[in-house]
Amino acid sequence: MRTILLATTALVMAVGAAEATTINVPAGGNIQAAINAAGAGATIQLSAGTYTGQSFQLQSGDTLAGASGGGTVLNGNGMSQPMTSANGATGITVSNLTVTGYQTPSQQGAIHTGANWSLLNVTATGNGAAGAYIGGVSNLVQGGSYSNNGQEGLAGSQADGSKIIGITADNNNAAGAYDPGFEAGGMKITETNGLTISGGTFQNNNGPGIWGDLNDQNWTVTGNGVSGNTTNGIQYEISHSATITGNLVANNGGSQIYISNSDGTAVSYNGIETVPGSTITGAAEGGGIVLWTNNRPDSPDDFSA
Repeated sequence: MRTILLATTALVMAVGAAEATTINVPAGGNIQAAINAAGAGATIQLSAGTYTGQSFQLQSGDTLAGASGGGTVLNGNGMSQPMTSANGATGITVSNLTVTGYQTPSQQGAIHTGANWSLLNVTATGNGAAGAYIGGVSNLVQGGSYSNNGQEGLAGSQADGSKIIGITADNNNAAGAYDPGFEAGGMKITETNGLTISGGTFQNNNGPGIWGDLNDQNWTVTGNGVSGNTTNGIQYEISHSATITGNLVANNGGSQIYISNSDGTAVSYNGIETVPGSTITGAAEGGGIVLWTNNRPDSPDDFSA
């Protein structure tokens, strides 16, 4: 009996091992062909080196991994499509890549996630609009840098329950191609319930550092450094119920923390330093912590604070 059980266990383990396919793709190789050959749930292992002008779609459960020591670069070379987009695929992990040169349209990203995606130690830089677009529930964006992109570091919407942990978003929209009052800066995410942003650095962006807008709910923004952005440091508007605590917010061009037409929002235990000589202008922007309520004709609901 023991022999039979051991043999059965070994067979199950062998089947499991057989299902965990890994495909190695040399620098410059065809990534979509590797994805298609591997089947869903595979690991697509990219070598160090540059893959130019490629856009592809992963399958549910796939892992796309760059070389562990770095040096794996996906260069869109000016193409308008994202490097990859969900197309219904869920449970995908993208790690250890540099993604650059994808000239996607406004409010789109070089990576466009679906549900349950993880972006781990990704550097998205030099892309035309956003470094990545977070779309779909329960995403994890951890580590890496979303900096020096044409519009913003991260964009996104309807990303309920997602977490953005320990990222850097620096120097986005530096050329001023996008109006910071429309969408630009470190990151802007809309219509999302239960987003956590923690341990990140959002600095020197042309626009707000962290921006929640249009029916966001139940955000937690904690332990971030937000400095040197041209407008508001942390901006939360036309939304509900955020906890903004334990952040260091300094020397941003507008208010350090700006809450507009957002009920149930708690701001506490933040370190605040304003730009010397800062004054309140326009729609109450400027100074330290501002709570602003006005009549917004573009509000889909009553979002008075």
